[in-house]
Amino acid sequence: MGYPPRKKDLVAIRCLTKAIQDELHAINKYQTYMGEAEEPQVKKHFCELMNEEKEHVAEFTAALFELTNEPLPEEVD
Repeated sequence: MGYPPRKKDLVAIRCLTKAIQDELHAINKYQTYMGEAEEPQVKKHFCELMNEEKEHVAEFTAALFELTNEPLPEEVD
């Protein structure tokens, strides 16, 4: 493992953590909407939105790991 994050990075770490929570909440909502929708195009649209949010989670997680000096999962033996 690395060293602890710098004090000046703590605000950014909190913001990234909150952003990840918000994205996960959006993913869950879109998944619910996708399940409730009957029109295939609407289902497809919610699926696309959900996948975009998943990409955001990955991006925010990578940024968070960089600030906290944690290895990404693919970097762990």
